[in-house]
Amino acid sequence: EKNSDRIRLFNAGKTSMGLDMIYAVLSLPENLEHLDKYKSIARRLSLAQGLTEKSAKELAREGKAVVYIDGGLHASECAPAQHNIQLAYELVTGKDEWTLQTLEETILVLVIANPDGMNLLAEWYHSHVGTPYEVAPMPWLYHIFAGHDNNRDSYIANLVETQNITRLVNQE
Repeated sequence: EKNSDRIRLFNAGKTSMGLDMIYAVLSLPENLEHLDKYKSIARRLSLAQGLTEKSAKELAREGKAVVYIDGGLHASECAPAQHNIQLAYELVTGKDEWTLQTLEETILVLVIANPDGMNLLAEWYHSHVGTPYEVAPMPWLYHIFAGHDNNRDSYIANLVETQNITRLVNQE
């Protein structure tokens, strides 16, 4: 965020282990400057209260597509979380036509769904580098309350991480 005007970081709330759950919003600087306007348009279109077909079409033309991608729900499946980091890097540094058009037309929201688990896994790995256990799985699961079934929490939103994501997707 300090090095690019194409990304803003926000705090969705605390995790189960008390960390800040950070998410990134990426777009062109002009879009990020008017983020509240685009959030309002998306909210009005999703609720569709008091909109005529004409006003809905006008809002749709004026608004931006909001794309939400999360990764890292199962911390031992590292590719999705690493994808988010790589995607963010490519979007904040890219100068090609496709990247600029994507950033012009969309507002991208990137979330690491289980940051505690990612930290637990990284700490386990780093403490065992160079030992016979370097590539061994952790002897415990990667969420302190849900084990590895944090994906099944989406129907009840019992975990604070799920509550944070649900609030972000459905209200924010």
